[in-house]
Amino acid sequence: MKISTLLHYASHLKWLVLLWMLVLIISVFFDSTLNIIEITSKSLFIAGVYMTLDSLTDISKISEKDKILYTNPKIVKRQKQIFISGAVLLFIISILFFTIKFFSNPNNATIEDISNLGKDTIVMMLGFLCLLKNVYDKEEYVNKH
Repeated sequence: MKISTLLHYASHLKWLVLLWMLVLIISVFFDSTLNIIEITSKSLFIAGVYMTLDSLTDISKISEKDKILYTNPKIVKRQKQIFISGAVLLFIISILFFTIKFFSNPNNATIEDISNLGKDTIVMMLGFLCLLKNVYDKEEYVNKH
């Protein structure tokens, strides 16, 4: 079995990860005793994993609709700008979450949760970068074929 085929099958795990994230988010509405910052942190982490798994798909199995979209340079440029902007914004937000420890009481549990939120924001940023690479790969594949 080729590694690309194996990675393509592994990318289908994204649906299980998506379900896990939705259950986490919905659980906040039914149980008020949950730590909302911690749940948000876990959801961001899972969203980053979801985006990373989504970028593992086999590019040669691109749909006809996507082929048409990736031949339009305006749409591809807009997608690239969105992913780059999202990654930069998430990086800035994670830096803010990391530095909150330095400006407040570091022994506070909420401050520790917010600092952990910065780590999970980095994972989501990496997911955006994986999707950005996927856009470049799809654009290159469509232009070659």
